[in-house]
Amino acid sequence: MCFEFSPNEVGFLDPGAYIQTPHLKMDFEGGRVSPKQPFKRQPINLAQLQGICSSFLADLVEVLDYLWHWIHSIRSDEDKHHPVFLLADLVLNHANTERSLSALEKLRSVFEVWWVIKHITPLLTCWTFGTVANFLYHFQDPAIPTEMSAKKQMHLIDGGLYLNSPYPSALRQARKIDLIISFDFGEDPFEALWKARDYAASNHLPFPELGSQPTRPKSFYVFEEEGKPTVIHIPLFNMDNCKDPEEIKRMTDEYKTFQVFRCEEKIDHLAYLAAKNVEMNKDKILQEIKKAAERCRAKC
Repeated sequence: MCFEFSPNEVGFLDPGAYIQTPHLKMDFEGGRVSPKQPFKRQPINLAQLQGICSSFLADLVEVLDYLWHWIHSIRSDEDKHHPVFLLADLVLNHANTERSLSALEKLRSVFEVWWVIKHITPLLTCWTFGTVANFLYHFQDPAIPTEMSAKKQMHLIDGGLYLNSPYPSALRQARKIDLIISFDFGEDPFEALWKARDYAASNHLPFPELGSQPTRPKSFYVFEEEGKPTVIHIPLFNMDNCKDPEEIKRMTDEYKTFQVFRCEEKIDHLAYLAAKNVEMNKDKILQEIKKAAERCRAKC
């Protein structure tokens, strides 16, 4: 289920249920703002909105289960007293009193237990990642599935884990989009494009034919078909700014999707490549914009 954010409204693309963005933090019941809020809330601000939008952590149980198995899959016998592993055992086995006391006793020998209790425990017991009030709570409408209106809160996950480009919002029928300019930044330069095609097909939305996936990506692609939005697709690493497949692979390996780096030089380099892609294809982009405008005028 795709949830869309914009400065003016937020809501579900399907079935098309939206509220004004400042109301996102408010409790609703039966389609109306509840007169009694849990506490006085200020309208949501940009920083909070960014935090919600970028949260790929939503389901606490699934996250803890995944982390526990991942941690234990990489641990060695020498690691069994490492604080990270001890904390994982403590959290996953909190209902087992004997095992919890054992883990706490081991933690005492590696660092201050009270520091853990004070700083770590609240983060796990007061789970707020991606959690907001559900404005569809107890909303009665045949178009709203029961599972969407049954819970008072909803847990939002970063849509990039599913489709790392906002195609669902652009393809929303009410927008009547004529032209989509897609800048891809994934390890697979066409993954988002192919997923967008599949999303459109499963939701009966118009999308142009894509053909087969190129093995040597260029810096500019146009996919167009009568009666459907034109899609311009621009891969970040391509034969025009990297020159050969070996360089594309080297750049893709260096700038993997799941990494955290704060190197200003690397950030500037990525920005330079993205700008170069636009500069090389400026005339083609303007030509497609002009064609889209002419098609729009012809409809009027």
